[in-house]
Amino acid sequence: NRIVLPLAGVLLLLTLPSHAQTTIKVSPAADTELDQGGGGIFLPGANSAFTISPWTTASASKRAVIRFNLSGFPSGCTINSAWLILQEYNTQGTSRQINVHRLTTSWTEGSTNWPAPWTSGGGDYAATAVGSFTPTWTGVIKQDSVNLTTSVQAMINGSYSNYGWLLKIATEDATQQYWAFYSKESTTAAYRPFLRIRYSGCTVLPVELLNFSAVLKNNNQV
Repeated sequence: NRIVLPLAGVLLLLTLPSHAQTTIKVSPAADTELDQGGGGIFLPGANSAFTISPWTTASASKRAVIRFNLSGFPSGCTINSAWLILQEYNTQGTSRQINVHRLTTSWTEGSTNWPAPWTSGGGDYAATAVGSFTPTWTGVIKQDSVNLTTSVQAMINGSYSNYGWLLKIATEDATQQYWAFYSKESTTAAYRPFLRIRYSGCTVLPVELLNFSAVLKNNNQV
């Protein structure tokens, strides 16, 4: 495998052994919050954080959607691991299971809200979660992660269209117990969500996926 990296106007060509496993950090192409209480009000990712919370009695639950550009990964690429990393922004101080579901409808960040563009309000998504995590308040704001390896591999293989994922409280109820996470618009780059993907078997590194502030390592475990 060969990697071409532009650096200060110079092209660097690196040759890797074919068995090498490469780890890259992929930034979101889009993310936003779906606010049931907001109705038709658009909540684009310009907000520095998105909230995931249940409030069924007031019809005011909140969910989030996020999508990454995976088009640079060639068919046949093996995804050894793929983890979605989220930085906590705020919480009510409790522990809630958050499920991640594969979205089934195309959307754009600036024109997406609870009712639109979905067939069903709150997002069109596959009923079976592709991953889940349970953030727990420890007294310190921290990172959380969820394993999306199988889902990312399926998208790259073309088994499913890549419309991204929806994040929601596993059992939405009336508690209003929420978790908020920084969005891709956070002014602190280290707080922005990202996919950490370790892959092998690809002939060309998908350079277009990198924002060149990403961490790139070879033969490293995720």
